[in-house]
Amino acid sequence: MNASRKEAGRRRLMPNPTLRTLAAIATACLLSLMAMIVGATPALAHEELVGANPADGATLAQPPASIQLEFSAELDPAFVATTVTGQDGGRWDAGPPQVDGRVVTVPAQTAVPAGSYTVGYRVTSNDGHPISGGVTYRVTTDNSPTSTAATPAAPTSAPASDVPPSSAEPEASGAAAMPIWPWLIAALAVVAIVATVVIRRLGR
Repeated sequence: MNASRKEAGRRRLMPNPTLRTLAAIATACLLSLMAMIVGATPALAHEELVGANPADGATLAQPPASIQLEFSAELDPAFVATTVTGQDGGRWDAGPPQVDGRVVTVPAQTAVPAGSYTVGYRVTSNDGHPISGGVTYRVTTDNSPTSTAATPAAPTSAPASDVPPSSAEPEASGAAAMPIWPWLIAALAVVAIVATVVIRRLGR
């Protein structure tokens, strides 16, 4: 009788193999989801313009020969378009933009009248996220020849009509604008609940 009781007690103390397997699977899933969240965190932030030279809103005595735009992610050179537009609507860019990783250099004419200028851009990062907007600067010195007006610049690497003329807010595609972190957190919560239930049952 005592031997039977000891055997029964020993069986109760031994974890159920199925529950033990479920606990291992739940733990593995939990660790995998945590790794995914940590790895995806940098990608969850939207790409954006992080700097410009001249800076947005700058006032300059002389017009710049080029404007540099720096973004938070590397860009796809095939999908970069820019314009330099004067306050009268004339185009004052001097050629197609040059792309070097995260930096876009926009050539600009220097024989320009005094006034405000807007550098419009539409770019796409390597992960397919579109960014558009613009920066402005003001030139205080009139450098334009008396008989010269703004002339169309050489075509950029994308249609000029696709480039916003003003400093609009960056926009995102539908897929890129939908964040994935709520789904990751929900999945993490489900796995955590399952793991908690399994561990409690193992402890009985």
